[in-house]
Amino acid sequence: MNKRKAFPHDYGFNFDLEISRIKSSSLKYDGRQGMFGNTDVIPLWVADMDFAAPLAVTKALSERAIHPIYGYTIYPDSLYESLTEWLE
Repeated sequence: MNKRKAFPHDYGFNFDLEISRIKSSSLKYDGRQGMFGNTDVIPLWVADMDFAAPLAVTKALSERAIHPIYGYTIYPDSLYESLTEWLE
């Protein structure tokens, strides 16, 4: 399998970095015209974050997406352990 090793970005946890989501099919920004009839609206109507996803998440999703079949997967025991700890 050809795994992608280079990622074009590693924003870390830079909460001051502005990343435009306009023309990215973003409901928060591209949906303003349809929802309100114009785009001159502060998009506080949807709970959508404007921060980059952590690089580890981007890498994991990219590596999984390379496989050509998206079927059902087995849940690892660590998932149940993590959920149990979080709910406690």
